[in-house]
Amino acid sequence: MDTPDHRTTPAQILRRKSEEKLRTLKSLDTEGLGPEETRQLIHDLRVHQIELEIQNEELRKVQGDLDLSLARYFELYDFAPVGYISLSEKGVILEANLAAAVMLGMNRGELAGQALTRFVFNEDQDTCYHYLKTLFGAGESQACRIRMHGPSSDTVLVQLEATAVREADGAMMSRVAMIDITERCKAETLLQEKETFLSSVLRAAPIGIGVVVDRELVQVNLQICEMTGYSQEELVGRNARILYLSDKDYETVGREKYAQIREKGTGSVETRWKRKNGEAIDVLLSSTPLALEDLLKGVVFTAMDITERRRAETALREREALLRIAGRTSKFGGWSANLSDQKVIWSDEVAVIHEKEPGYSPSVDEGIQFYAPEYRATVSRIFRDCALEGKPYDEEMEIITARGHRRWVRTTGEAVRDESGEIIRVHGAFQDITRRKRSEAKIRQLRKAEGLGRMAGAIAHHYNNLLAAVMGNLELAEADISMDSSAAVKLSEAMKAARRASEIGGLMLAYLGQTVARREPLDLSEICRGHLADLQASMPDHVILETDLPLPGPVVSANADQLRQALNALVINAREAVGERTGKVSLKFQNVSQTDIPAAPDQISRVLGGLIDHAKDLIKSRREVISLNVRTVAAEDISGINRFPVEFQPGAASYACLEVRDKGCGIAEAEIEKLFDPFYSTKFTGRGLGLPVALGAVKAHGGCITVETGPGRGSVFRVYLPLTGEKISRSKLQWPDGTVNLKGVTALIVEDDEAMRLMAATMLGLLDMKVLEAGDGVEAVEVFKNHVNEIRCVLCDLTMPQMDGWETIEALRRLSPGIPVILVSGYDAATAMDGDHPELPQAFLSKPYGMRALKESLAKALEGK
Repeated sequence: MDTPDHRTTPAQILRRKSEEKLRTLKSLDTEGLGPEETRQLIHDLRVHQIELEIQNEELRKVQGDLDLSLARYFELYDFAPVGYISLSEKGVILEANLAAAVMLGMNRGELAGQALTRFVFNEDQDTCYHYLKTLFGAGESQACRIRMHGPSSDTVLVQLEATAVREADGAMMSRVAMIDITERCKAETLLQEKETFLSSVLRAAPIGIGVVVDRELVQVNLQICEMTGYSQEELVGRNARILYLSDKDYETVGREKYAQIREKGTGSVETRWKRKNGEAIDVLLSSTPLALEDLLKGVVFTAMDITERRRAETALREREALLRIAGRTSKFGGWSANLSDQKVIWSDEVAVIHEKEPGYSPSVDEGIQFYAPEYRATVSRIFRDCALEGKPYDEEMEIITARGHRRWVRTTGEAVRDESGEIIRVHGAFQDITRRKRSEAKIRQLRKAEGLGRMAGAIAHHYNNLLAAVMGNLELAEADISMDSSAAVKLSEAMKAARRASEIGGLMLAYLGQTVARREPLDLSEICRGHLADLQASMPDHVILETDLPLPGPVVSANADQLRQALNALVINAREAVGERTGKVSLKFQNVSQTDIPAAPDQISRVLGGLIDHAKDLIKSRREVISLNVRTVAAEDISGINRFPVEFQPGAASYACLEVRDKGCGIAEAEIEKLFDPFYSTKFTGRGLGLPVALGAVKAHGGCITVETGPGRGSVFRVYLPLTGEKISRSKLQWPDGTVNLKGVTALIVEDDEAMRLMAATMLGLLDMKVLEAGDGVEAVEVFKNHVNEIRCVLCDLTMPQMDGWETIEALRRLSPGIPVILVSGYDAATAMDGDHPELPQAFLSKPYGMRALKESLAKALEGK
């Protein structure tokens, strides 16, 4: 028997055995066999038949398994994601799977018998030829990349991986795997491009870039090396601490930057690095993690050397600080107006000059409204000319600040153009020149005062000399002429005129401050009170003199007559400023400090209260007020604005201030410096020595006068006199005799008993007082509301229906805090006043009472006011 070939299948082997067995049976002579042998032979044949049937069954089963495996193989083969083809040694496609057919855009059946090179790009034909030659020549696995395409398919980049094998018939064939690597190559190309780009960025970036893992440097670019002086080899693999100036800087960056990364995904912090040579540099570090969820995978950071920027910022801050200091010192700032939105940007100093908060940004119209009314048209015109025609300007004007103060400013403006030449903005400078303007005014006033002083002194000297001769000769003539003659009468009249003329000479000397008079410590408030009666007597009906006097007042070393003369001049000036308008004149005294100032006796208090109440009783609706106020001020609180004499400089620590305030016509700025010129007046001819004489008296006492005024805003004249530490001798004080003047004072009687109410009204009428009546507290409140500006005192019964006396007092004080109240009751004072009450009366009057008790209670109540 031939040795079976190693490729012979089991079925073929079985076939040969069966044929050999059959030949044996054919050669067998069955005629000589006995029955037993025949039966045995048949048995053996049957067994052999059964064995063959069993073997056939097993073969069929094996064949089924083979068919199933083959089907699975072809399914995997056809639907594999990789194309498979079988190639002959000549490069002809013998077989192809579905993936290969789809890749080439053809049916599987159409591929068989096609040359592989038909589907290869012309440029890759040589590559394919050498690949196949090497494949079949070497007999080893080979790979290559070529571009392929079918009749209707796009170009694909294919990697061929194949092994050549010999078939049973001895022919060579190859199993080829075709892998589409088009997308992979694109990704590789893109990755390569990105790597090239990143490499270029790392090389070209002007800032340092690196990667740290757990704060260990794993990559740095050349810029970091240039910044620090280290090489890449010296940095990579080292802890980042090597770069920091101190442990504190290193720890701060680690704490703050990584906290920012955890919170926001990125971190940025400024720190200090140390170069290899020990030099410190300022660095801005910005970082972002490679994987936000895991910082241990690494962090990419950039490092920017900001040393020069820091120095520039420091220098800029220093320059800005110097500019701010210079701006504050010179009161100088800048502004810029954007013409597109009409918004103006002010520097902080410009805002301060306008008394607005820093950062305030007005519109152009709002900025113009800060100028005084008389300048608004001008500034509108010059700004418009600058914005439309580019005309620059440099002007001096007045503004009114947000708090109502007038200030002189110098404002400049010039146009800013864009590249096309169009005006897009106007900017300029702004400076407060009020101090310079006042200095210029003071210089003018000093020069004028010197000239006027010389002139007035010469005039007074010659005038008095001539007048002395006239008066002397008149007196001699009177002695020689009979008293009964008509000439004597004429001489007497001439002498009277001469004496009045001599008074004018005295006033001229008073203006010059050259009068000599005895001085003594005086309470300025008491001096003013003593002169109130005369002042009030000169007031017309439509003007009210209102006073607020401290008790005691500030003490000055002065001459009483000269002070009264100055006070009289100031009040008359205020009264004439009011003119024919209705209103009141308020004389107000207020003591600011009571240190080392003695108390006044009770009599002074009563007189003062009576005078004040008498003045307040004259108040009528729509009447004008002149206010007189006395207080104590520190030297530094004396204003330098409109201060006379202009050469005055405070020489004492504290001063008494006598203030006369009116709401009259006011004085124009241009007129202020002429106020104290002799014979200058804006009122009527024949006046003009009152204020100059007042200034002369104040100047002689080492003081000054300041003026605060404006057209339509009234005027405030303040007289400042140095305080003295000397004690007042009370025995020398002369006080006006009498009690509180009740004439014309309006009182409200609140009494539920009609007979008592009528009696009280009759008594008050006998005192020349005006009376209003109310039958209970509720009616009293209504009456008071309707006459709140008239009522100056209230007589209120304690026991009444609806509202008792205490409730009524509370209700009235809510309407007019401090209104003087006399509480009237049939109980004694101890019983009536028992208990705690939020509002108390100024006086208590027990029923029954007479005229004297009523007058005393009224005096006490009004003094308490």
